[in-house]
Amino acid sequence: MNIIGKAGLDNANGSVALLAAVNITEELMLARDEVERLRTDNEKLKKEMKYYMQMWEQSKKSSQNNKENVSELQGRIKDDAARMKELRDKCSEYENSFFDLQMENIKLKNELDKLKAKEMNQKGARNIRIQKNNCAIEA
Repeated sequence: MNIIGKAGLDNANGSVALLAAVNITEELMLARDEVERLRTDNEKLKKEMKYYMQMWEQSKKSSQNNKENVSELQGRIKDDAARMKELRDKCSEYENSFFDLQMENIKLKNELDKLKAKEMNQKGARNIRIQKNNCAIEA
């Protein structure tokens, strides 16, 4: 400022000082505005950070719940698989029993048919004997 003042007029010192003061004041106001903008941005970022931290915590809890649910479902699947094997074995056992009963039924039916045929043969033979006896009595 002194150098500018020596180079110029006597009244220039006051003008230079005034100009420097205006420039400094303007820079101060700009710096204050920048500080205020940065504070606002900082507050906004803090709020966003808090929100995202809450979201992170919720995500961790959700993930933990999902892991527990998966473990529970895996246990159910194992139990259901064991139960399914039990039921399949029982079903197979019933099928075998049903097949055995069908075979026994067929055997019994064949025996019954044989007995009926034998009885028919015996009745036929008896009828023939009766007829022979009747013929012998008549003769």
